[in-house]
Amino acid sequence: MKKPGTRRQKAAVVRAHCLGHFRVEVDSRELDGAQQAQRKPPALLKTLIALGGRDVPEDQITESLCPDADGDAANRAFRTIVYRLRQALGADALRQRRLSLGPGLSCDALDLVPLSAQAESAIDSGNSGEFRHSIDKALVLYRAPFLEGEFDPPEILVARDRLHGRFLRVVREGAGLLERQGDRQGAIRLNL
Repeated sequence: MKKPGTRRQKAAVVRAHCLGHFRVEVDSRELDGAQQAQRKPPALLKTLIALGGRDVPEDQITESLCPDADGDAANRAFRTIVYRLRQALGADALRQRRLSLGPGLSCDALDLVPLSAQAESAIDSGNSGEFRHSIDKALVLYRAPFLEGEFDPPEILVARDRLHGRFLRVVREGAGLLERQGDRQGAIRLNL
């Protein structure tokens, strides 16, 4: 219960950049070198994002981050990693039980998913204006592959292939829509 006269501290705004080189900003400032030097907390965040960022079972992440630990040791290691990540990003950045990103943490890669869905929907309905609107926003986000150059944990590779494949399919199908509707310049721009 909250004590009378105390205020709850405002949650930090956290932004993870995963399309290209991985970096994290807290309240518009990039995390400092000491916070980034810890290997496991960033790996936890990358793995959570690679697995969709919502309702990821703890044991799935624990298996990825602590493959050689078992039982209590794995649980303790996981709790320590979560604690350190919360210290760096703010307590509201992660939700527990089934791990989820908190509402104050946004990520370019996860923002790309609904934009791709909007673009796909516009293609299906033949709405080139809505497609252009969605794909223009998506192109601003998708400047490079998901966590480019990183290969550990393995979930990163799966997420990279899934995002890249979906993005290419949307661009290819959208270019086809634009060409069918007579917008050859728009189709050419997307095929570059």
